[in-house]
Amino acid sequence: MKGLIVLDIDGTVTDQLYEIDPSVLSYLKSLYEGGWQIFFVTGRTFAFSKKILQSIPFPFFAGVQNGSAIIRFPEQKIFHMSYLHRKAAMPILKFLFQEKIPFVVECGFNVSDICYYFPNNISKEERDYIEFRISIAPETWIALDSIDEISQDTFPVIKYFCKYQNTALQISEQIANLQQPVNTVTISDPFNRGTYLAHITSKEASKSSAVEKLRSQFSNGAPLIVAGDDYNDKDMLLKGDVKVVMETAPQDVLDIADIIAPSANERGIIRGLTDAIEILQRK
Repeated sequence: MKGLIVLDIDGTVTDQLYEIDPSVLSYLKSLYEGGWQIFFVTGRTFAFSKKILQSIPFPFFAGVQNGSAIIRFPEQKIFHMSYLHRKAAMPILKFLFQEKIPFVVECGFNVSDICYYFPNNISKEERDYIEFRISIAPETWIALDSIDEISQDTFPVIKYFCKYQNTALQISEQIANLQQPVNTVTISDPFNRGTYLAHITSKEASKSSAVEKLRSQFSNGAPLIVAGDDYNDKDMLLKGDVKVVMETAPQDVLDIADIIAPSANERGIIRGLTDAIEILQRK
């Protein structure tokens, strides 16, 4: 194996809901055939990722829900899971519910990606946003009146939504004060610019930890190229021997780049990875 290439999906590999440009797929296939292991890592659920992932014409790994589950393709078998336990989640769910912050509980690949939400506890504007999210995603969304109706003992992620980034970050600080073993990362919604969302996962689950898990199993000291475009990619980018950041990224993510690639709608990942491999060849 020449090395491991880790790729965020939305805003990095593609700017489309359900497809990757054929030229990008062809380029990635050529890298795989040349000895590179490819690992896609996304904040999407498995169900939301599935159509894109099934179009990829070579074996690979995918980390869904910010790395909470790593799945081997084409077999669609679980390689690793790091889920949030109910004991840690309940204080956070109570806080979000009491403060009337719109949120969804995603139950994961192993239970058909059911998503629980609470439409009667939020404003009409916030319900409209949730309805938009439901309209673009293939998961089974179930409306509940109370968090006590959630029966699962573990689940991969809780997501909350805000109109303003500062509000999302303030909520993140309040969650940190609850002192539960979780990670919280805030990003701009790639499907509805102007809205921010946060992923709350197990302390052991993140894009960065998923990269470390796979690298320890397969890379055998081979080089690591990482590409991303948002705040939830920052920690995994820092793991890379070469860090590719899309030009559309926030400034403090751009600041850590070795290579700044053209945007996803220009198929910029091809240029970014080509330049990254050239850097490694010169070392």
